[in-house]
Amino acid sequence: MEEMKEMNTKTGITGSTLKIIAMVCMLIDHIGAVILERYLYANGLSYKTMQMMVEGGFGNLQKVVIADLILRLIGRLAFPIFCFLLVEGFYYTSNRAKYVLRLFLFALISEVPFDFAFKNSWLEFRYQNVFFTLTIGLLTIWGIDEIQKRICERSEDQKKHAMSCSLIRLLGIIIGGVVAAMLSTDYAWVGVATIGLMYIFREKSKNWEMGMGCLMLLASSPLEVSSFINLALVGHYNGQRGLRLKYVFYAFFPLHLLILGLICRLIGV
Repeated sequence: MEEMKEMNTKTGITGSTLKIIAMVCMLIDHIGAVILERYLYANGLSYKTMQMMVEGGFGNLQKVVIADLILRLIGRLAFPIFCFLLVEGFYYTSNRAKYVLRLFLFALISEVPFDFAFKNSWLEFRYQNVFFTLTIGLLTIWGIDEIQKRICERSEDQKKHAMSCSLIRLLGIIIGGVVAAMLSTDYAWVGVATIGLMYIFREKSKNWEMGMGCLMLLASSPLEVSSFINLALVGHYNGQRGLRLKYVFYAFFPLHLLILGLICRLIGV
């Protein structure tokens, strides 16, 4: 995500530390989603059967399913952190247009390794990578922010001001969510809604911001329950940028997917 303010006087967790944690969790998640699940599917297991195997006795494959579940639970920490840093970057960046273009560029670059890792195909259009979701989410909160400045702040009536802002935010999130759903992006409308809620609740506190985002994700899947661990992390976030890892993350995303896809080819799954 976009880099934070550069300050060196506060203690706590910096933006770069959060980013590293998210990258590690994403890698762990994708090891399960790409390698283990493709291995299980290659052995004739459907997603429903994998769920049943967690409770049943299916021999060695059951151990793989449980390992996959553990990896995916750890991986649930990644997306909320990236959304949190996206919202932070939205406020701290000096050029929002360049920020959007950078996300979109890496969405295009990442699509081939994403399809290769998850679909064993060099390019297909049924499901798009998470950079598209982040791009749409950023455009959504930017649009909401600009419209609020032009409409809400002109109202002298506080009740009308609050109602106008609430309506603009709701409509903005709905429109962004519909676009993500139509493009079949990773996390789709839920991802855009998560970013939208974090943007809305940022003014309240970091814990409210992360908590509402995690609640949105939990509503979409019980697996997201582990994402609430992030409340402990953002509670120690100090607003500092930390290490300059902007392009490290951008490069890491397509590169690790390409490597995981190649590993799957090498082991024949």
